[in-house]
Amino acid sequence: MDPIMVFSFIMICAVLYIFDKILLWLEEKGLLYYRKRKSDRSGLIGNTLLELQNIFNPSTQNVIEMKQNSEVKQCKNNTDKDEN
Repeated sequence: MDPIMVFSFIMICAVLYIFDKILLWLEEKGLLYYRKRKSDRSGLIGNTLLELQNIFNPSTQNVIEMKQNSEVKQCKNNTDKDEN
């Protein structure tokens, strides 16, 4: 192998390693979401698409509301059982 190719490969690996360490440091400081922590905005895209679906197909809103109501009822029933 050509020594220049080997040196280039080693330098690229070193740069990527240093870049990874910088990104992890920024994540530790709370300035960036990179590998270890997940973003709190994970549902943002899903909520946006859901609103678009409600605009173009309003009947889905009824289904969503029914599911949410049943979840609330189940949660209330579970808390009532725990209190008794």
